Amino acid sequence: MGCNSAGVVIGNEAVYTKVPYEAEPALLGMDLIRLTLEKAASAKDALRILTEFLEKYGQGGDCSADRDGWQYHNSFILADSTEAFVLETAGRTWVAEVVTRGPRSISNNLSIHKHDFSSRDLVEKARALGWKGDSEDDLDFAAVFAAGGCDPDQRELCGRSLLANATSNGSMQVEDMVEILRSHKGSICMHGGFSSTSSQVSLLTRAGNDVHLFTGSSWPCSSIFKPIDVSSATEYSSDAFELSTELWNAQRRMLSGLYRDSAQLDAIRDAQRLTEKDWLDYFREHKKSKIPFKNALEEELALYRKLAP
Repeated sequence: MGCNSAGVVIGNEAVYTKVPYEAEPALLGMDLIRLTLEKAASAKDALRILTEFLEKYGQGGDCSADRDGWQYHNSFILADSTEAFVLETAGRTWVAEVVTRGPRSISNNLSIHKHDFSSRDLVEKARALGWKGDSEDDLDFAAVFAAGGCDPDQRELCGRSLLANATSNGSMQVEDMVEILRSHKGSICMHGGFSSTSSQVSLLTRAGNDVHLFTGSSWPCSSIFKPIDVSSATEYSSDAFELSTELWNAQRRMLSGLYRDSAQLDAIRDAQRLTEKDWLDYFREHKKSKIPFKNALEEELALYRKLAP
């Protein structure tokens, strides 16, 4: 996941398809996000750039630092303050949906049944998988290309339900999105066999007063969402990168030792929420993040050392 100074945000999820994985070196979903955010000036621009990279270089490779041989294909949400798209892929083949209204989420399943854009080889690839339709307009990408994934009645359905509830009154706050990501319903906040790697919440405005919050750590239920100023080069210093790595590892070590100690875990979460609220209040008061991300990382590390030395 990530954002850039042009107000473009992208997030991705693992999906599993019937298309074989690349035998030659290719790009991870995370590579595609980084390369696209480096260049994209809008969400539509990001869709074009990402799919060009996908078609030219393919996707594949080892997708985990600690699970050798784990591979998957990718789905993406791409958004700016005026447009949003869902992009789903199967190898170098892809379809995209324009998000026109209401909430839209992705999980670990193909979910596009009616597409607006597609790769040139879509129909050819679908026929190779046994599709016998007459027109591309009739092609259900999810039904034809999906192979496994999460139970759609769990993570995917829970996410949609929580989003629908949060937007039922016509508005949604940053805190609402944070709480959805912390929900254990349907394993949205995932830990156990698999863990949520990190979390991001972005509020995009036409005035350019965007709000970006990142945890930089696993388990959103036990992480602090920290504001980041994407216009500041100091946010990307080597010190901040090293602190981010240290934070991710420190939080995982701390939580692995406290997983069954509910009282201490609750105390840590209470302290995290207070720190998070202070940062968000300060952020809103000054209209942009005046807290360097590096300082936020240092403060969070100090908190963990104090609570769980």
